[in-house]
Amino acid sequence: MFRPKNVYLVLSLILILEAALATDLSAAVTPTAEANDATRKFLAEGFNRPSVDAKQWAVFSTDVPQAAKDRYFSSMEAVTSSYGRYMNWNFFAFNKDGSDTVNAPVIQRWSELHPDYAAENTVTTAKLINETGCLNGSSTGAAGTSDYELHSICYQMTLDFLIPDTTTAPFFETNDILVAGLFQHEYFHHYQRAHMLEVGLDEVPRWWIEGAALANEAWWLRSNWMNIEFLKDNPSNAWNTVEEEIDLHILDRSNRSFWRYPNGYKKALRISIRSVMKKMVLIVPAGCLTKIPIWTTDQFVIA
Repeated sequence: MFRPKNVYLVLSLILILEAALATDLSAAVTPTAEANDATRKFLAEGFNRPSVDAKQWAVFSTDVPQAAKDRYFSSMEAVTSSYGRYMNWNFFAFNKDGSDTVNAPVIQRWSELHPDYAAENTVTTAKLINETGCLNGSSTGAAGTSDYELHSICYQMTLDFLIPDTTTAPFFETNDILVAGLFQHEYFHHYQRAHMLEVGLDEVPRWWIEGAALANEAWWLRSNWMNIEFLKDNPSNAWNTVEEEIDLHILDRSNRSFWRYPNGYKKALRISIRSVMKKMVLIVPAGCLTKIPIWTTDQFVIA
C-alpha cells in the first residue's frame, strides 16, 4: 500500500539539515525573549498545560441535529485523548442561511469573545459569516498585560459537512475522514498556539504551522481512526478500506501548490486536487487500489 508519510519525514530532515548548514555555530547567541505580565499570567493559569478541567466551548445553532454534535464530540474525544485538553478552544457550528434567532447561541458566545465590538454593534449571522474561518482567534485586553486573553475559534457554517449524504456512497466515507482530519488539524493549531503562550501564531512561519499540522494529521488519522465512532462503525465502502481512503486524503494534502502559495494556498490546493485526481492512475503505484474513484473539487473541504 502506498504510504506517503515518508515524504513528510524526508522533508523535515532536509529542512533541519539546511538550517544546520546555514547556522554559524561560532556566532554568539543573545537571547531576546523576555517574559511580560501576559507571559506570567498564561503560565500561571496553565495556558500551555493540558488539563481535564481545561475550559472549552462547543456552541451550536438551535437547528444543528444531535447527529452532527455527536460527530464533533466523537472526533474531539479522540483528538484530546492524544494531545491533551487545552483551555480556550471554541468551536462554532451555525447555519449560514438561518436567522439570528436560530444562530443566537453562537452569536451570544461570539459576543462574549468580542465584547468591544458587541458593546457598540448588533452581532448578526452576517457578522459570523464574515468572520468564519478555522483556525481563527480572538483577543481581549492589551497585549503584554495581565488582562490579555487569547482564544482559538473554529467556525463551521455548512452543516452538510458534518452530516454527509450517505446515499452518495462511497463518498460518505471519504467525507467522514475529512471531518475527523479537520478537527485534528485545527485542534493541532490550537495546541501550537497554546505552547506559544501570549505570542500566538502571528510571528510563526507558515511552513512550520501548516507543515507540522499536516504531518500530524496524516500520522494521527492512521493511528486513531478506529477510536472515532463514525469511522469505526462504518463498513468499508465498495472500493477502498478506511486506511486506503486515508492515504488518498493525505495525497490530496501533499502537493507543492500548498507550499508555493502561502497567501492563496486554498485555491491553489483545490486546483492541484483536480489535477491529481484526474491522473491518479499515473501517480498511485499499481496494486495500491483495486479501483480509482473520480472526485470533483466540490467534495473536498480544505481546512
